Amino acid sequence: IMASSLMMTRFFAFTVVMGACAVSALPSAPIHPSWSAASHAPGAWMRLGGQVGCALSRTQMRLRGGCEEPEEPAAEVQEEEAAPKLAGFAAQLYIALKDNKSLDPNDHPSSFQWMLTVLLAAYIAVGAPLKEYVPGLRELATVEPKEVPLTQAQLDRTEREALRKEMEEEYEQTLMEDKVKESERKAKQDKIDAAQHAQEEAANAKNSALSGYAEHIEAIKGRITAEPADGVLLRLRCPDGHQLTRKFDKDSPVGLLYDYIDLERYTKASKAPDADEKMLELANLNYCLVCTMPRLNLSDKDATLEEAGIKASCALMVQPVAKPDAK
Repeated sequence: IMASSLMMTRFFAFTVVMGACAVSALPSAPIHPSWSAASHAPGAWMRLGGQVGCALSRTQMRLRGGCEEPEEPAAEVQEEEAAPKLAGFAAQLYIALKDNKSLDPNDHPSSFQWMLTVLLAAYIAVGAPLKEYVPGLRELATVEPKEVPLTQAQLDRTEREALRKEMEEEYEQTLMEDKVKESERKAKQDKIDAAQHAQEEAANAKNSALSGYAEHIEAIKGRITAEPADGVLLRLRCPDGHQLTRKFDKDSPVGLLYDYIDLERYTKASKAPDADEKMLELANLNYCLVCTMPRLNLSDKDATLEEAGIKASCALMVQPVAKPDAK
């Protein structure tokens, strides 16, 4: 690798120097109006050749692992005053080659710089070998990518793709809005259906309760007996303040009192303007007969009045209670 690097370095430097000298000697070389006459002086080329030779010697020592710098030739000592100027010229030339890689002669101030640019372009074209081993050569061999202007066909295709993308986005937005509207419509319809279902269930429950209560009233009509002449007089006070008075035999079952109360209250409710609501309220009412003096609770409907403790006339109260299945 060191031998190849040294050979390539020498070849490039020799090519640069010889190419520059050849271009300077050719009468047909391209001439730019701003070219400096100093850049064509033979002495400048000789000084540049000496500097390149010294650089090659130092590079060879570094590649071979040498630690000592070779002795400077006597010509270098004699031209110490010209060295800073030559170094500045080389730095300017390096910057110019790095920034300007145009192959048009009119874009360069001298034929030497143009020739170096051509040689650098050829070096880059072959892959810039060993550029990693020569200081500064990697920067020179790096070419910034140029922006290639789009053709009309490419511009039209780009415009069509942008338009298609915009249409797809609008379609997706419309589709999403339709989904949201459909979801809102479905939720509203579900709410309406739920309300209708609740109304239907309430109506069915109401009809079932009224129907069951009507059947209950029809059943108790056959169980009500005629009022006895010498029975026990009972006053029945309902929750709405209405009072019922009737005589019952002591041997009559307690359930007869409940049947009598249900029939009387049903008859009264059926004559009211809001008969359905009144009868529905009675159908859903569960109550118990109680007596305060003496303190009695007539919950056993199969027992007789005498067995329940009713031996004389008294007042009973209709006390609402919760249904057994109520939670």
